[in-house]
Amino acid sequence: MSLFWARFKNFSGDTFRLDTRIYLHETSNPSDVDECVGAVVGKNPGSAKPSTITDDLQPISLYGDKLLPTVRNVVLKAYEQANREVPKNSYIQVFNLFYLCDPNLSDALNAFKSSSGPAFCESEEKNIPWTWYVWGGDFEELNIF
Repeated sequence: MSLFWARFKNFSGDTFRLDTRIYLHETSNPSDVDECVGAVVGKNPGSAKPSTITDDLQPISLYGDKLLPTVRNVVLKAYEQANREVPKNSYIQVFNLFYLCDPNLSDALNAFKSSSGPAFCESEEKNIPWTWYVWGGDFEELNIF
């Protein structure tokens, strides 16, 4: 059972985290028919790591990453304050400005510029009820986003 799931792919030695999901209830079997209730946009996948590289959704090892649990807690609190039931098999989709995994933003951006990896995630084509932009801090190369 896990709350945080993603697909990881390697491109020329770089790891990309795609289709990242924050489930509102623990699940052991995420599915493409689960309900996406909203999305967040971050800079890039930081320190979260895969257990294996696979096209299948797999649990994420957070390694101290606080963004995903924080987003989940804020959304659960919003459901509570609105006195609404959290839908079964629901999740928050995570989008990124770029999907290369690296906890150092400058290193990740430099590696991404020369990478053969994807510039976007197919999950970005979903119809999403709401989107929350969650990255903070000034970063000149990303401010245009």
